[in-house]
Amino acid sequence: MDDKRKWGDQHINRSIKQVDTTTWLIGDLTLHRSPNLSDKAACAWNDDGDQSSYYLVKQHPGAFVSATPPNSPHVQLIHESGDASAIWSIGTNVVCKVRYLREEVTPESVTLEFVRSKNPSFGAPEVLFHTFSNVRSFLFIRRLPGRTLDDAWPTLGEYWKRYYVNAVGDQVDNMDKRFIPKHFLITPRGSYNFSSVLTGCKAIGMDYSNIIFYHANLRPANIIIRTKLHLSNGIDLSNSSSENPTWWRSEMQKALEVRGFEDYPGAWVTWRQGYE
Repeated sequence: MDDKRKWGDQHINRSIKQVDTTTWLIGDLTLHRSPNLSDKAACAWNDDGDQSSYYLVKQHPGAFVSATPPNSPHVQLIHESGDASAIWSIGTNVVCKVRYLREEVTPESVTLEFVRSKNPSFGAPEVLFHTFSNVRSFLFIRRLPGRTLDDAWPTLGEYWKRYYVNAVGDQVDNMDKRFIPKHFLITPRGSYNFSSVLTGCKAIGMDYSNIIFYHANLRPANIIIRTKLHLSNGIDLSNSSSENPTWWRSEMQKALEVRGFEDYPGAWVTWRQGYE
């Protein structure tokens, strides 16, 4: 699939538009909010946090003439990654993740359902609904209760910081083997040829005989966590959380190396420079 990323009014951070105080357009769906809980079958989910219910229905072409970016306490943009993806909170216990579709990439909903099917000792978000529209993926998942590691970091002593490093390392080590493509290992740089991932592994001397399942984003704000630890500053703690933002990244790398996970930062940089 060709790159379909857009800017301006079609930017991915404008994927959700507001019709009125209780209605939003999301892809080819219409989201409705009702200010009370519901036991109706059509209800997509109840939100106990603000005693409301939400409904998702297919849009009727031309049903809404006017829609604007969300301006509501119930639907708010909480994260965006350039022009690649964006996340909105919906009410108090659901998020909608929007990203561009890529061939050969396993949908996140499939990954989450796989993880949940293994009954892991850690919590994994429940998938409420997943749809695809205009080369974009719209994933609705239920929030996990509790604070993110990034939020909790300033309150943690050395013991608990070390505890969470080891706990996450153990869970990564215990996951079953699965293959998931990765932008950092495709060639040539800037392409979307995910079938070339193994070629990239071979070029930097990585042992790819045992491909493992992993969560590609180890940000402390996510904590459903491997890889790129030497290379991606997106894995750092936020500046508001720590005077040493790289602590989590560095210690996670050490914890995974002890468990047999290898990293190849020098070889990767040399390999990438050949495609500059």
